[in-house]
Amino acid sequence: MKKIISLLLLASLLIGTAVVFSSCGKAKDPVGGGAQISVYLGGEIADLDPQGNQTSDAMLSIIRLVFEPLFSIEPDGDLALAGAKKYKINKSEGKVTIDLRESYWNDGSTLVRASDYVFAWKKLIRADSDNPASTLLFDVKNALKIKQGNERLDNLGVVAVDNDTLEITFEEGFTAYDAFLRNLANVALSPLNEKMVNNRETFWGKSVTTLSSNGPFRVTALDFAEGTFRLDRNRGYHRASDSTATVDAYVIPAALKTLWNLEAGEGAEDAYLANLIDGLAENTIFYVGEIPQNLREQKKGSAVVTDALSTYSYVFNCANPLFADAAVRKKLSDALDRDEIAAIAVYGKAATGLIPKTVSEGNKYNAWTATEPLSTTASAGTPAPGNAADNAFTIVCRDDTISLAIAEYAKEKWEALNYQVTVESVSSRGYYIDSNGVEYTEAGEGRTVVHEDLIQTKYDKGDFDVIAIDYQMYSTNAFAVLSTFTSEMNGAGMLASPIAPGVTDLEQIVNNTEEPSYTLRGNKMNFKSEAFDEKMAAAYAEKDLAARNVLLHEAEAILLSEMPVIPLLFNQRAYLANSELSGLSVDRFGFVSFTSCKQKNYEKYLEVKETTAPAAEEGGDED
Repeated sequence: MKKIISLLLLASLLIGTAVVFSSCGKAKDPVGGGAQISVYLGGEIADLDPQGNQTSDAMLSIIRLVFEPLFSIEPDGDLALAGAKKYKINKSEGKVTIDLRESYWNDGSTLVRASDYVFAWKKLIRADSDNPASTLLFDVKNALKIKQGNERLDNLGVVAVDNDTLEITFEEGFTAYDAFLRNLANVALSPLNEKMVNNRETFWGKSVTTLSSNGPFRVTALDFAEGTFRLDRNRGYHRASDSTATVDAYVIPAALKTLWNLEAGEGAEDAYLANLIDGLAENTIFYVGEIPQNLREQKKGSAVVTDALSTYSYVFNCANPLFADAAVRKKLSDALDRDEIAAIAVYGKAATGLIPKTVSEGNKYNAWTATEPLSTTASAGTPAPGNAADNAFTIVCRDDTISLAIAEYAKEKWEALNYQVTVESVSSRGYYIDSNGVEYTEAGEGRTVVHEDLIQTKYDKGDFDVIAIDYQMYSTNAFAVLSTFTSEMNGAGMLASPIAPGVTDLEQIVNNTEEPSYTLRGNKMNFKSEAFDEKMAAAYAEKDLAARNVLLHEAEAILLSEMPVIPLLFNQRAYLANSELSGLSVDRFGFVSFTSCKQKNYEKYLEVKETTAPAAEEGGDED
């Protein structure tokens, strides 16, 4: 098996390397356009819409390779420019002006404009949009009012002054400008290509053919059946139209040739990953972004491990009568030993609250610490009354070794409390869709293959009892994540209800002419707490960052006492890289950047290709 995978990887590495690119100027382009690096990024590939996924660190790390927001956050908390070239804070007028870099969409010819950011942010903040990431913008003038249906979308305090300049106006009295700019490092606030999104709004991010992106790489191939996809250099990334720089001046690798695991059955995932890790020594693969459970302890010394900006959590659906009582949710939380769960995961720290230390108290690095931390050891609870069958529920998790091991551990502990627990593991699915949105299981004329993350779908639809997700912090300040638990500031927006309650007659429904009425959607977990809502409303009204943080600490304490979510692990990301790679970097979210990645002696892999299959193959960096 190991030899077969190694040969397949080597064959993949050698595809598309014969084309020699012409020089962009006096400087000479690298041979073959640059390195084409075989990698395993980890996780699955599904919806690459930057606003579409909020439940998987692995997925978001891939999205960050193909989309770029205005800023990034360095590991030490420093703000760094990304899509922005420079910015100016005008405190007297309560505004921030941001000048954009010259950069292009992945078609190589369409300029990324300030209006693309305005479109994306309005899409996120509009009243009918259900997206927790919209909480990142609530300090922008009228943003919360728009989300709650009390103001017109056109009055959002974000305008494109011209193609290259974005102006943001804040709510009166707002002063935490530096903290807000860090919100703009979230990939959900990347620009969107309005034409491409509107043409295929429901699935534009789920298909290679409809994906329009602005990041350093572009998706050029995605084969769900084979478990491979390819990221090629976006040649227009940060490149001025009159640039004479070499093709690799802004993105060094020509391509990332990527695999993901299709192996099924007990132990298959760990065996697959172990085989890939063996390939690191054989130069058949150069980066492995996921380490199997049975090798994690052994590889601690050689793996690059970084803290992430998320917490692996079990989210309750509080609409389930079993979880309506906060005391029950707290009892189930207390039954889990977080130290044992951390030992299962190896990479990850026992959660002492919802918010990890990668969130800061101030503008830079001043690690967040819960004022009333959770115990990391378990405590005994009173068994649930009645028959276990009457106390039945399901844990939904991703279909990977670690998630399943944690779920089985939780199942054992909760069944000891007289609950009947089922574990349901799901993964992404691929299918075909036509221009009318009709789904098919087979390819056909006019059909596009799309990919769907079933965990995200279940989370969005409330189709769960308990669901395991990487709960995103969204930013290095705590307001955005805590807002997602409120009744009215959660980012879920408004729900149209055109039919009066109780009207069920078909003729009445068909002939209904009443104007739609709108109600605020609840949060994802159907959690309601007056005390928490009041504390968060006070935090929103408080514009001073230090005073707001005091209130946010108090809000987290309330949340942990009522426990609509069980924080289990402060997430960590880990990878192994071949010694011939250099220049990898990791941001505060825990996402790895390949933009400056160099592969030593990469030409020898291209030379092998030229001697075995010259001339006819597609190059790795054409537009």
